[in-house]
Amino acid sequence: MKPRPHLIPAAILVVALAAAIGAAHADSAPRRAPVDPAQRFCADQDARLAAHLAFAEAKLTLTAPQKDEFRRLSETMKAAQEPMRALCSDQPDLATALPARLDRQLKLAEAHTETLKRTVPALTKFYQILTPAQQTIADQVLSAHGGPGGHGGPGHYRGPGRPGDAGRPGDAAPQQPGDER
Repeated sequence: MKPRPHLIPAAILVVALAAAIGAAHADSAPRRAPVDPAQRFCADQDARLAAHLAFAEAKLTLTAPQKDEFRRLSETMKAAQEPMRALCSDQPDLATALPARLDRQLKLAEAHTETLKRTVPALTKFYQILTPAQQTIADQVLSAHGGPGGHGGPGHYRGPGRPGDAGRPGDAAPQQPGDER
């Protein structure tokens, strides 16, 4: 293939034009207002719980008697969210001073603790009626606060082979000190 030096200025022009268009587009894009983590957490809380419960029910392939117990568990989990709902209805101003934000975080932690106190007994009772295979699935998809894997909430599923799930069949070996991955 022969070098074509006459195409170099055209290529430079195309790259410069693309950069200019990108910069102009970035300047015209509307800026989003900062989102308070508490507002993000509170948004659609009931819908996320309902979706999580539907997902868990489908994954567990429950028998008819187990479905009745799961319905009771679902009702308990929905009712247990009341402290969080009450706190979420009081939306703070984003410009709130640090002490007020810290107080809100403390109240969120207390509401979460109350939700756990109300949910754990029902989850424990339901867990006991599951088969060992269903318990393995429940370990992955159910949690007391409505998030899969027990931490992080929906979208942070830690299934087989994912960090934090070592020890289950098919999982990656635990990371050893000095082991780079």
